[in-house]
Amino acid sequence: MTSALSLSQRLAKVGTSVARTFESLAYRDFRLLWFASLASSLAIQIQIYARGWLIYDITDSSVALTWVMLSFWIPSSVFSFFGGALADRMRKKTIMVFAPIASMLSALTFGTLILIGDVHFWYFIVFGFFNGTILALSMPTRTAVMPDLVAPRHLTNALSLSGSTFNLSRVVGIALGGLLLSSVFLPFFSPAISVGLLFLCIATLYGTSIIGTSLIHYQGNPTRIHKKSLARDFWEGVAYVRNSRIVVGLLLMGLIPTMFGFSAQFLLPAFNGELFDGKSETLSGLLVALGVGAVLGSLTIARYGEIDKKGRLMYFLALLWAFFLALLALSTNYWAALVVLALVGASSAGLSSLNMSVLQLIVSAKMRSRIMAITWACFGLMPIGMIPLGFLAEKIGLQTAYLSCSGLMFLGIVCTHVVAPEVAKIRRGHKDHSTVVRSSQPPEEEDWPEPLTTPTTK
Repeated sequence: MTSALSLSQRLAKVGTSVARTFESLAYRDFRLLWFASLASSLAIQIQIYARGWLIYDITDSSVALTWVMLSFWIPSSVFSFFGGALADRMRKKTIMVFAPIASMLSALTFGTLILIGDVHFWYFIVFGFFNGTILALSMPTRTAVMPDLVAPRHLTNALSLSGSTFNLSRVVGIALGGLLLSSVFLPFFSPAISVGLLFLCIATLYGTSIIGTSLIHYQGNPTRIHKKSLARDFWEGVAYVRNSRIVVGLLLMGLIPTMFGFSAQFLLPAFNGELFDGKSETLSGLLVALGVGAVLGSLTIARYGEIDKKGRLMYFLALLWAFFLALLALSTNYWAALVVLALVGASSAGLSSLNMSVLQLIVSAKMRSRIMAITWACFGLMPIGMIPLGFLAEKIGLQTAYLSCSGLMFLGIVCTHVVAPEVAKIRRGHKDHSTVVRSSQPPEEEDWPEPLTTPTTK
């Protein structure tokens, strides 16, 4: 009887822990947005996989792959601020619905061109630039609406779960894309026709995202009452950041590890080729280990992220990321590399989720869209870190390049603490008077509205 009761209690604790991990899904609108984001993320990952596979099959050139990748990421830096301005001027739900519609039409068009045999290299550049622009215009809105969908105490959980859709899609999307291509299409069709059919599947996923986003009750009416120029919006955002060292510190905490850490992760094919003979099976294992670690990192922050010392935890995760990256450079055993990559994924995803949630809780609600746009612009700078890293890997060796990235990450983290020591003092981010933004303008009275209360959100 005692053992049965003990087992029951343990199961109850496990159930409570799981419920707390996914507690933000109790909000109806957030739940719909989460599923819609998962569908879009799966579509993006399968699209990256299919596009990369086809262009390498056509050109047999790694340089061509680099150009296509840059065509997708550069708009994230160039156009993200326009996305923040749109979020202030338009109904946010309209933007969130329009983005998957445009992406679905793009996938249908590109898939049709492939199916009829009319495909050229510059098509990849054009469609990559178009898809990157759509992402840049919509992601600041999707991120900025989170505080309107859940209560402040659930924001870290919500953003961690939102980040898990991207990390989960990296694992499931690559596996699903590879399965469809190798087992369903290629045995019966040519490579080009197979990829064309895969793009039609991608369009279906975008369609699922459209349905989910359309069902959201939240509208997100424009916050810009008096129309101002985009230049005025831009300089207001710059002034807001300039007057707050803590916001500068949080932006740096997101930018520096991303620039060097994610750039190193993009060199995994070269890492696999140099250490493990370039086998496709070993590369898939490395990518899956990284993705699984990232999912676990996101879910861990979703469960335990509402702690009292978030600032110190961010520094700890950033330093762990740099340490595990250096450890990866020294890993020569395949199974050890899998474990280290999972730890790299967990620390990077945990830092990203925590950084984004704290930043949203601290900034003014009226400036949130523009600050999120700046965040995405910083994320779009990620390819810049690949240029010196690729040069180092080619000239002095991949191991030295990875160690250099780890060292630069560590140095950047130390500099961030020198520039903005207030970041380390952040406790929870909400109801935390030590994180109030200092500005030369009169302080704004902030309110954190509860989401729309319906029977499904209680």
